[in-house]
Amino acid sequence: MKRTSLQWFCVLLSVAVLAANTSATAAPGDNNAAASSSAAAGTTESNIRTLVWPDGTRYVGSVANGKRSGKGTIFWQDGTRFVGTFKDDLRNGPGTLILPDGTVYNGFFENDILVDNQVAGRGSEIVEPETSAAMATLDTETRQALEDAINQWAKAWSRQDIAAYLNSYAATFAVPDGQTRGTWEALRKSRVQQPKRIEVKVDITAMALLSADAAQVSFTQTYASDSYSDASKKIMQLVKQGDLWLITRETTIAEDDN
Repeated sequence: MKRTSLQWFCVLLSVAVLAANTSATAAPGDNNAAASSSAAAGTTESNIRTLVWPDGTRYVGSVANGKRSGKGTIFWQDGTRFVGTFKDDLRNGPGTLILPDGTVYNGFFENDILVDNQVAGRGSEIVEPETSAAMATLDTETRQALEDAINQWAKAWSRQDIAAYLNSYAATFAVPDGQTRGTWEALRKSRVQQPKRIEVKVDITAMALLSADAAQVSFTQTYASDSYSDASKKIMQLVKQGDLWLITRETTIAEDDN
């Protein structure tokens, strides 16, 4: 049976928000509980904070009495975001789920329950929360630094400079498929150096700060060698270390099978 857009929204959001809701209700003092980027100034204070969970999930938005309250955004490691309004740690009001491939689902919530998938006329326009460093608009210098980091990574790959290519990845890079860092580097060395020629081009489509020293860049990658060529969409997460932006996670967005 073909699902309606509302049914898809329910399925996707229930899966995506589960981890954050579970973490958000962790008992105070639990080592797995979210940690605020700055200490609370008082139990009744309401302001913009960044909450980070061990799996990399982040909440950036208003917090009151230790609970998500007001406008906020949840970020997942795969690039998914939920932007909406919260009350007493529950979704209340308009909300938007944005998938890594750019697909957007809108909905309206009452006490964490999706009651309508039409936002128009049901509250204020959805906007990203105003924040300090964690969600600040990318300044020109940071934007250029991120663009340079991605382009230098692609150029190192193109000229088959394995040392420069691997140096683009942080020590904390999330190695895929359960491999060790050594195994992954050996495999990448073989694939980078084996072709007679490689050309990698990137077309950056979006950038966003995840925190003061972490960012996410989305782009289209075009790869061509003497024996193979393809185009794919990628999301890179990077961390700032000194003057460098280094890759901590690399995700290829699968194309639809349709």
